[in-house]
Amino acid sequence: MEVWYSHGRFPRLPKKNTVARTNHGIWLPWASFQRDSSDKQERLDRISSESRLLQAQKIVEAAKKPQDLVDGMCRVFIDHPQLNVMRFSTGKNEFRTTSQQLCVPSERTLYCRPVSSNLQFDFWKLNRPKRDVWVELLSNRELWQNTKEKVPFKGLRLADKDEGK
Repeated sequence: MEVWYSHGRFPRLPKKNTVARTNHGIWLPWASFQRDSSDKQERLDRISSESRLLQAQKIVEAAKKPQDLVDGMCRVFIDHPQLNVMRFSTGKNEFRTTSQQLCVPSERTLYCRPVSSNLQFDFWKLNRPKRDVWVELLSNRELWQNTKEKVPFKGLRLADKDEGK
């Protein structure tokens, strides 16, 4: 079965397939960086996407429970900050992971792990019994264990804009 989009067709994916969401159009080539581009940076961005997809597939195949998915995505596989699923870059014009989300429909729960971001909310307003989805925060333990004791994003200022008012 195929689904139509404004730019063409997209195959419906079987539920057993591993699917990684990236910004480089693994499934929609017209919306992505291309490997055959004459632009060197575009080729490097595509290689980064493909590297991260391969890692994500291995993580999904090894996972026994939903938590294993997001924890596995924190692992450092390659000693290059742009080629890992979890990107810890702090340099200018480099990509970095801002958060991880895991949706488990059978639990009606959205798990969130802030990575290089700052979240503020009131649990008592956010999570109520009559809501359709519960939001749960994941700890940063896996980040610490997988970054070899380096402080992730040490050089970034992650404070809210209105902090201190």
